[in-house]
Amino acid sequence: TTKGCLEALSLELKRRMPRRVLDIGTGSGVLALAAVKAGAGFALGTDLDFDSIRIARENAKNNHAGRRLKLLHARGAGHAAIRAAAPYDLVLANILAKSLVGLAPEIAKLVRTGGRVILSGLLTHQEPQVKSAYSGRGLALVGRRRLNGWSTLTYARSVS
Repeated sequence: TTKGCLEALSLELKRRMPRRVLDIGTGSGVLALAAVKAGAGFALGTDLDFDSIRIARENAKNNHAGRRLKLLHARGAGHAAIRAAAPYDLVLANILAKSLVGLAPEIAKLVRTGGRVILSGLLTHQEPQVKSAYSGRGLALVGRRRLNGWSTLTYARSVS
């Protein structure tokens, strides 16, 4: 799932360099780090696991991310610091399908008009339930990658 996200992120970075990135479920921080190293202005990586944030901080330090990458222990997307930094040009979420579905309303509110959302961590047979959760929220599916039974979906926030 990380490879699918990195491939989708690479396409997005070629299309448009985001100023603000949110990585929900950052884990080791690899996606947020990739965005910052490629030139994104700022990334906020969040995770509900303390050890993941600790490891992500070590990775950020080792990769000289500096102040352009902030890491936060948080569950979901409702933390005040997440909302305060919104809207985001790009939201990444490489987490399980059930969590992607549950977070759909919050994620949709956090991405700016014209921004993108990259979702992964779902099996290909789980695509319909994730797509259903994101439909009708001002997001249009603009990309899908499948790799070894896993899917990565890319959405764009409508410009209206």
